[in-house]
Amino acid sequence: MAEGLGDCIMLSGALPAIRARFSDAKISLLIFSRFEEYFKGNSSIDRLIVYPDYLYAREGLFKFILFSRHINRQCKPDVVLDLLANKNIKPAVLSLFIKSRITIGFGHLLKNIFYDVYVRINWDKHFFEVIFDALETLDISRRAPEYWIPHIVPESDIAEIKHSTNKTIIISPGGKNNLLCLGKQDLWSFDEYPELVKSLVEAGYKIVLVGAEYDKDIVWDNINNDNVVNLIGKTSLNQIFNLVKNKADLVVCNNSGLLHVAVACGKPTVSYAGPLENIVRFGPYPNQGQHRVLQPSRDRRISCQDFLALIEERFN
Repeated sequence: MAEGLGDCIMLSGALPAIRARFSDAKISLLIFSRFEEYFKGNSSIDRLIVYPDYLYAREGLFKFILFSRHINRQCKPDVVLDLLANKNIKPAVLSLFIKSRITIGFGHLLKNIFYDVYVRINWDKHFFEVIFDALETLDISRRAPEYWIPHIVPESDIAEIKHSTNKTIIISPGGKNNLLCLGKQDLWSFDEYPELVKSLVEAGYKIVLVGAEYDKDIVWDNINNDNVVNLIGKTSLNQIFNLVKNKADLVVCNNSGLLHVAVACGKPTVSYAGPLENIVRFGPYPNQGQHRVLQPSRDRRISCQDFLALIEERFN
């Protein structure tokens, strides 16, 4: 079970290890409907089970029981593995009603009472490494991530991106349901992005703006240039992978799902993390120098010039 795109990508990187250990098993993955597109075609998975959105609303126990019966009818699992390493208790409660021989999960905030085997979370490790802390209980050896990249859609689906000899930078000014984060310093100040885009265009770069539907409100009227393509709210998840893999020379974003898309596609990044974010746990992984993270401190904010310096450093 994964709550965000970054979580899904991290989980996908561990799935080949699970498949290698249990080559004859039927592996089912419980996911939100919005991530079904991403996992389709993944050879490490035999079945996708879509988790109803209403179960994340304030619904009663009865609907949990009904959904668990649906799971039991579909796959009758021997092992239930809950890899949601945070305080969300709902998947843990759901595991109570799924008939399996053993349940494994993370013992955080008393979640351990729901599992037969629980693993303590090490907050000083990256999330991908924490996943393997749980997998080791099933004798699954640690290995480097093998991130899943969905089947690439035809080039015609992103015809707005015309061929250019200029370096192409994909920028996502939103992410993380930014409407909930405004004023909380979780995202870089939106007021700075127009200045950054303008400076990059003047320097000869081609800019592609991407984002989700909820990011549309942060598009600016004063950005109007042939070298700026606005695709915010216009792309599917698989098209985002296509853009990053086939068009991007660099990705600039907040610490959001797009950051992990770029890592999975092997593209360099310059990203922003809020002052309270744990970069060791949630930053780009692995990072062998091609990913640069800007993070403010109490005495220093991040400016447009900080981004420009790292971008120029990357290309020079």
